[in-house]
Amino acid sequence: MALPTRRHWVAERGTIRTYALDAIPGLLQTIDYSAHLLRGIPPAKTPEQLRVLLEIRQRRQQLLLDSNSETRLITVIDEAALHRVIGSEEEMWSQLDRLRDLSERNNISIRILPFDAGAHAGLAGMFTIFQFADDIDRDVVSIETHSGDRYLEEQSSVLEFLRMFDAVTHKSLDDVDARDLLTKLMSNLSPPKDKR
Repeated sequence: MALPTRRHWVAERGTIRTYALDAIPGLLQTIDYSAHLLRGIPPAKTPEQLRVLLEIRQRRQQLLLDSNSETRLITVIDEAALHRVIGSEEEMWSQLDRLRDLSERNNISIRILPFDAGAHAGLAGMFTIFQFADDIDRDVVSIETHSGDRYLEEQSSVLEFLRMFDAVTHKSLDDVDARDLLTKLMSNLSPPKDKR
């Protein structure tokens, strides 16, 4: 069975749970952050390939941010990803500001797993769980790897990753404390000239 595209999954009514270990999830990235990240990850991309990848990412984001969206995004970002400056300090400041703004939306929860959480279930790497409101049997786990995404559809695998997500969520800062940490991290970076 061919799986639908990620764009299709974002458009469907349901919940997306993402754990990000070393980079901010694509659905929350600014265009500058995305561009720097995509340029830095092999294989090398032509300017045209980069343009297409950025357009796809922006379309997915628009589906989530649409005021009529019935998709809920719950994300836990490891604090390490927030300290890794991707692009310039100004671009990273803008990325953190975007996270802070998006965390105020009703359909988006952004939590941060702090350094002092110690060893945790998410150390194995980044993953996303797509849960569909109308059909639990179609839930899918996506694991990002260097050679491409790996999809797990078996219910036992989905349940295992849901338990892992619950474990990292339990150790993470809630939305309010996460916004406070984002504000603190932003104070250590140079804001863009139009924000000074």
